[in-house]
Amino acid sequence: MPENEQLEHNFYHELKKADITISCSRLKFVIGLTCVVSLLLLLYEQYNLDILYDVPNLEKVIYDIQHKRFSNVNPLNEFNEKHIYKINPAKSMSQTTDQASLQLIIIVKSYILNFGQRIAIRRTWDGMTSLRSKTVFFIGYLEGCDHLIKQESNQYEDIVQLNIEDQYDNVVYKTIYSL
Repeated sequence: MPENEQLEHNFYHELKKADITISCSRLKFVIGLTCVVSLLLLLYEQYNLDILYDVPNLEKVIYDIQHKRFSNVNPLNEFNEKHIYKINPAKSMSQTTDQASLQLIIIVKSYILNFGQRIAIRRTWDGMTSLRSKTVFFIGYLEGCDHLIKQESNQYEDIVQLNIEDQYDNVVYKTIYSL
């Protein structure tokens, strides 16, 4: 091999080695930087969570509630019946249903516009005389439907209307408030 070709070959070979070394250095740098940034994000989120939520000593809170019947800790989500229900037929249901003989309460989460499905459920489930049960429908609200729901509620006395918009995202609230 002529000397020029040998020099060119050696130069090319050394350049390739340097390129690989630079690539490895860059890779190490990127991995190290990713680890540092991830650690900083983790510390930042932990610090912010501690600031946002003043977490009390839960054992003390539970002890206070069990023994003193109260706690000085303010609840995150206070249950206020006046703000939750638009229609709550509890009084009328208790007058029309013999609670002592009630064996089963059937809770149905229903979409506000499913009038036909509620009627079908009433016809089938309320027809079971051997089982002393009461069916209760939990629905949300939809603009312009209040008068129809009030009419249905007055007729059947089995609707609980929550003060939340009747959409899929709020189905969990129907479950929680039905308990």
